[in-house]
Amino acid sequence: MPPRWAILGGFLAVLHPEILFWSQRYWGGSLTLAGGALALGGFARLLKPCRHKGGHSPQDSILMSLGMSILILCRPYEGGVLILILLVALVIALFVQKTTPAITATARVASPIGIGLILTTAWMGYYNWRVTLDPFRMPQQVYVATYNAAPVFLWQKRPLPPVYRNKQMQDFHMGWELRHYLNQQTFTGLLSGVLERFLKLLRGDLRLWPLALAFLAVPWTLENQRMRLALLIWVLFTVALLQVTWTFFHYAAPVFGLFFLIAVQSLRQLRLWQWHGKPLGLFWRGAA
Repeated sequence: MPPRWAILGGFLAVLHPEILFWSQRYWGGSLTLAGGALALGGFARLLKPCRHKGGHSPQDSILMSLGMSILILCRPYEGGVLILILLVALVIALFVQKTTPAITATARVASPIGIGLILTTAWMGYYNWRVTLDPFRMPQQVYVATYNAAPVFLWQKRPLPPVYRNKQMQDFHMGWELRHYLNQQTFTGLLSGVLERFLKLLRGDLRLWPLALAFLAVPWTLENQRMRLALLIWVLFTVALLQVTWTFFHYAAPVFGLFFLIAVQSLRQLRLWQWHGKPLGLFWRGAA
């Protein structure tokens, strides 16, 4: 998009209440958002027609690889889901549809990304080994096995209740955590729980509520193929995220950048609206 609209998107991100909250909470989310933005930005650039005679610039692949490394280290599951979606789409575009010669795609795209993923996976394995004595067992998995009274995913079976040595830990895990899982084990409870958690994600996106006006123009925004792809990535990611027993907004940080992309593109469409020859869109854009 033009630079002035890109700057607007940056300001919206700086002012968004959720991002401001992340700076005051130990859960965070900003670093994951940055990793997702780098991965998505590199992915978008790699889908564009080659800007150089020799093919795509390795810089785009390196930036995408850096973003994916951040995602793996910050949020392995959610980051891994986004990485899988992007890699599948990239393979289809470069090797199945053959938008780029195979040799060039391998040398300038696949190799930098592959090297980055191998190095990140190796470092994470070393970290796991130093903490849990097993390169394939993350500290979070040890925590879950030690304390959780409910499984991480809705389709998993409930584990045997752990032995707690602290009443507060027992009250939390046997209370809120287990209740949230059990309530979603019936069909109606599952529908209600999934809907509730989906709306929680939407409320987080729209906490900067004036932007809701911009989404009046989403139908016209989706006429753009890239915007349809962005929405598809968000939908696939959200479906995977809702498999988790409980949902917090910072879990969706990897794709939060797509919200600002679609919002700004919708503002651009909104600006063009006219009513009886009057530029009504300028008023709505200013209100948003």
